[in-house]
Amino acid sequence: LLAVKLVTRERGNFKLLVLGSSRPRVRRQLERLVSMLGLKDNVVILGYMPRFESFNVRSKAKVTMYPSHVDSYSYVVAEQLLMGVPVVAYDIPALKLNYGTIEGLYLVPEGDIEALAQKTLELLEAKKVEVETPKVKLNEQVALEEKIVITKIVERRGDAI
Repeated sequence: LLAVKLVTRERGNFKLLVLGSSRPRVRRQLERLVSMLGLKDNVVILGYMPRFESFNVRSKAKVTMYPSHVDSYSYVVAEQLLMGVPVVAYDIPALKLNYGTIEGLYLVPEGDIEALAQKTLELLEAKKVEVETPKVKLNEQVALEEKIVITKIVERRGDAI
C-alpha cells in the first residue's frame, strides 16, 4: 500500500485491484489501512474470485505488483506473464531461480518500496512493454525440485530422512 501511495502521487487515477481470500479480520485491517493512507479511490478489494474468472480481470491489467517476500514457484507470476502482463516484484531467490531474466519480469531489491513504485510508474508510462512467455512448471516438478533441495540440506547436516 505504501508503494501504491507513491504511485498515486504521480498518477492519481491509478487503481490497485486486490484479489484473494482472507479472514474477515484481515480484510477489515486492510480496509482500515487503505482509509488511513487516503487510498479509498485507488484500491479496490475484490476478495476471492474463482480462478478462471480472475484471469478475465487480471489479463486487463497494465502491470502487476507482486511484493512477495517468500515464495516457491509463483503461478501468479507465470500466469500474468502468460497473459502478457508485466510483473514488478522483489528480487527474492524463488523468482530469480524460476524465472531468471525473463523479459517482462522486473525485480527490484527486496523491501525497496520506492523502487517497486518507480518501476511500476515506468511501466505505466511505457508505450509498449515486451513480455516473454515463461516456462511453466507443473506442481509435481516444483515438488520434486524442492525435495532435492531439502534432501541436500538434510544430508549436509547429517540427519536421516
